[in-house]
Amino acid sequence: DADASGRERAGLSVISRARWERDEDSDFSSRRNSLMTMIANADEADRFRLRVMLARFLAANQLYREARAVYIGALPASDVSAGSPRDRLELAIFSALGGDTGFARNLLSDLALSNQDEATLWRSYLDAIDGHHVEAVVGYRRTAAIAALYPESLRRILRTQIAEAAIETDSTGLAIELVESLMEGQADAIPDRVSYFRGRIFELTGKPEDARSVYERLSTSKDAATEIRARTALLALDLKDGKIKYPDAVKAYQILVTLWRGDPLEGRILMNLGRAAALAKDWKAAFTAAQRLNRVYPEVDGVRPFLEDMALRFDRLVSGEGPDKIDAFESVALFMDFREFMPVGKRGDELTSKFIDHLAELDLLPQATELLRYQITNRLSAEDKPQAAIRLAELFLRDRKPLEAVRAIADTRSGGVDEETRRARRFIEARARSELGQTKAAIDILEGMEDRETSILRGDIYWHAKEYTFSGAGYEQALSESWREDGPLTEEDSVILLRAAIANVLAADPMAIDRLRARYAKKLEKTPDAPAFRLLTSPPATRAALASAFADTVSNATMLDAFLANYRKRYVSKNTDAPSASPPQG
Repeated sequence: DADASGRERAGLSVISRARWERDEDSDFSSRRNSLMTMIANADEADRFRLRVMLARFLAANQLYREARAVYIGALPASDVSAGSPRDRLELAIFSALGGDTGFARNLLSDLALSNQDEATLWRSYLDAIDGHHVEAVVGYRRTAAIAALYPESLRRILRTQIAEAAIETDSTGLAIELVESLMEGQADAIPDRVSYFRGRIFELTGKPEDARSVYERLSTSKDAATEIRARTALLALDLKDGKIKYPDAVKAYQILVTLWRGDPLEGRILMNLGRAAALAKDWKAAFTAAQRLNRVYPEVDGVRPFLEDMALRFDRLVSGEGPDKIDAFESVALFMDFREFMPVGKRGDELTSKFIDHLAELDLLPQATELLRYQITNRLSAEDKPQAAIRLAELFLRDRKPLEAVRAIADTRSGGVDEETRRARRFIEARARSELGQTKAAIDILEGMEDRETSILRGDIYWHAKEYTFSGAGYEQALSESWREDGPLTEEDSVILLRAAIANVLAADPMAIDRLRARYAKKLEKTPDAPAFRLLTSPPATRAALASAFADTVSNATMLDAFLANYRKRYVSKNTDAPSASPPQG
């Protein structure tokens, strides 16, 4: 004690133990009234000293906010910067004790206090409150000698906060030392918070059943903070011992996080909730917890690694490359609600492309085209834009917006693209112009292309224009020499043959009809399409009416859908790794 007193007199602490304990023991009302009377009658020169005395008296009686207000009022023009570093340190201590941690931290960040041990001690106290447990333990270990100078009531406040930080960082030795000091003189009435610390130490030292007994008793504590801590720890112990299933644990954690909000304890509950929900594959609950952690508690110890793990889970879920699979609907919902977990850079671009595919799969075409248009306008390089524009045009066609499809192609038209990309662009543009009634322009775009796919597209274009002679010729050209091959026609060839027959009947071209009958009648004999083909190639008196009836069942929309399906099969599936961009964050 003599040594401690000597260090105190040497000015190691701005807190005087003797003065603090004297103020604690004095009659509150008479001492307060005496100080206020002295301040009212004092000269200006003495008023600052007397106001500081009043602030210290209030703090010793646990009126920390009032002490802070009086101390600020004592400074010239209530200007905090006008005080000395020791004044700012003492004000910071009262502010920290009163719960104004932000104001206290600003005061303690003063350059003049950066290497001051007592300032470090109180920064460690604030770190413990804010969930920065590692920094709290390191700072306290360096400055514990300063805390030994304090009055018992103040030491208990400090040790209570640091004890929790020591437990959360598995600093078992320090935790035991602090908890034992908190239990001194409390044998008959150990505070619930200290009992909770004992339970945690039981866990750290391999005594889970002793810990469980403590948690079960404290789960009905009158101290709300201790009750929530105990229930959280008991739930974690139940999970570890397999006494509760993950979906049930998720519900229990959700109740706890509803009951307690606003400080790092909520952050720890949210981390437990997120982990349990991920193991239960309840992705909405898992990412909802992670989202609040990211927005409110990103600096709390343990949160950053947890968020990194959740970002990796997000990547694997949206990409479909991980062990856990979700359908397109879930993927879209995940992306829309939690896009802040999207990776940046090339990987983010790839996931955005997959997201567009999911939107299209769910027929959310306006959303898909909006996102892809954003990419082309704001993110993609000049060499990547043509391929993305073709994809955008294809989506516009699916959404029955051919004019937008043509514009998408025109706005990004450039040379230097490979033959496959050029071919895909010509196909999409030709089909779009056909939908707009621009038959000649559509046919001109296909000039020089003579393969099967082009012939089918020509047939579709002429069909849409009701130029059935050319339409029938296009379809028949697509069939090529299939009539010479062994075996029945494929299902796709049968559809093309029926379209050719209908077109030729509507064009009143008997030679073409006879040619089709001669070449294909036998190949269709045992297929479901044989009756329709016989009727279409029957005597002229009946086939015209039949052709009109069949034509009504083969709508232009049906042909467009078939074209887009074949187009996606050939071109889109080959470009699933095409560059794309992330949407704006937020």
